[in-house]
Amino acid sequence: MGSWGYGPFDNDDAAELMLRIVEPLATEVASLHRYKYNEVRAAACALLALDQAGAYVDIETLDQAAENLQDILESDWIAEWRQPATIRKRLREEIAALRTLVKKREAALNRLRKKRRKKRR
Repeated sequence: MGSWGYGPFDNDDAAELMLRIVEPLATEVASLHRYKYNEVRAAACALLALDQAGAYVDIETLDQAAENLQDILESDWIAEWRQPATIRKRLREEIAALRTLVKKREAALNRLRKKRRKKRR
């Protein structure tokens, strides 16, 4: 296919590069132990940043990252912070960003499925 736009990520080479970056991170998100709070949070935020940069992160990985952050939000770890209200607020924002992205991806998939069904008729 080559290039489909003028942006730095609108080409096959960039898409393959992003895939090489996202796949190991997605594997890490799925395997991280929920008590590795800092790593879990960093991985979730890295997924959000990669998505902003044009990488495609699958729905399951985004959903798992949101669940991991939700586990942190409900943990005792937050009490160790000097300002627990601040970390709770940030976690809620990160969870909301991930869940919003999941909803957008699901809506896009549903539109695509609907379009394909119409073509079959």
